[in-house]
Amino acid sequence: RHGITSLASPILAAAPLSPRTRFGRGVENGIVSRTKIITGDLSAGPLVALLTADGLIHIRSPFCIAVPLTSIEVGTRPNDFFSLSALPCPSKSVRTRSILATSYGGEARLVSCQAESSQDFADRLIKLSIDAFGSNGFPRLELAEALGATFSATSYSGPEPTAHKRSLLRQYLECELGLSEEVRTYMGNGAFFVVSE
Repeated sequence: RHGITSLASPILAAAPLSPRTRFGRGVENGIVSRTKIITGDLSAGPLVALLTADGLIHIRSPFCIAVPLTSIEVGTRPNDFFSLSALPCPSKSVRTRSILATSYGGEARLVSCQAESSQDFADRLIKLSIDAFGSNGFPRLELAEALGATFSATSYSGPEPTAHKRSLLRQYLECELGLSEEVRTYMGNGAFFVVSE
């Protein structure tokens, strides 16, 4: 249901990125244990990095792969990057997700995936809403103000709205809010998932 996407350029490589976690202390049956807490937004969960022939790395969630979370340009024209590798995180307390992209010319680029900000989420939600309903098909300015979206995202015109775009917005919101079956299963049916170490 959430696993189909089309990219403008052929996919050359893919790499899985582990969930971003933070550690804390929990008390269970009077015993203090170290716990791993996975937050509930899509960008904190598992991700997939896709390298396309145009030299872009697309970061997406497997729960809603049709919606790009971010794109990073590593190659120039013509692109000679061909490989992606996810690197292990250097610290156990904070997960920094890093990807190594390598080229035929012997060049390598290390890309660090930063945590998503509320601004990133607001801008993506406004653009998806404009794609789904058109710029005048919903209270765009009120939603943008409530979310704190940027002017550039709010003034985005987008393509002609379609039922497919509305379905994509619904799927994205279900995943982001933890309402989809895949996310509920992964997150343990709660706002966060706690694993004892």
